[in-house]
Amino acid sequence: MKLLWIDDAEGSCGCESIELPPGWARTVVQGLGDGFRYARDGNWDVIAVVVPQGGWCAKEVVEQLLRVRHRTPVLVVARRPDYREAVEAAQTGAFDYLPAVDLPERLKSTLERVAALCGSSRRRSSPAEPWRQFVIGESRPMREVLEIVRLVGPRRCTVLITGETGTGKEVIARAIHMASPRAHLPMVAVNCSALPEHLLEAELFGHVKGAF
Repeated sequence: MKLLWIDDAEGSCGCESIELPPGWARTVVQGLGDGFRYARDGNWDVIAVVVPQGGWCAKEVVEQLLRVRHRTPVLVVARRPDYREAVEAAQTGAFDYLPAVDLPERLKSTLERVAALCGSSRRRSSPAEPWRQFVIGESRPMREVLEIVRLVGPRRCTVLITGETGTGKEVIARAIHMASPRAHLPMVAVNCSALPEHLLEAELFGHVKGAF
């Protein structure tokens, strides 16, 4: 498996000396310029980035990396760990937030966890149905849901997904998106409950200048 390590310009975290789990190979670059380019052009199983760098905070770096490699786990390595920064990175989509002080042990265990998850995803997925890797479950009700995804995915239609909180509605929505002809385009999730009622229509569909 392949790890891209984006170190700062000084190479302060010394990734080359850290022992990786068996089966892992690392590529180390310095600076975000080369880091973003390597992330975009390479095929990586994990991307680890040292923060802060060049005025970029962890949240901004994670956002940029996920734009170019939206399915690759991103690890944030913090030279100056901060609780709020860790929360922001996680909310943005970082796979893990690793303080540099105990990096060797934490990095090894995190890479082992990523390898286990990737192995499970590859067993579930197939070239014909790449979306299948996101949906876990083989029970009869889940098989019925998967058949519905296969049915509506290729069609241009509106789909209403209902269910209790935490049952995976957005996971199924993403599976439908990946099964559709629009899979190469970004999927935008909007939390409508967070929008004021009188602004919902304007936020979703726009408004004429001066309407307010």
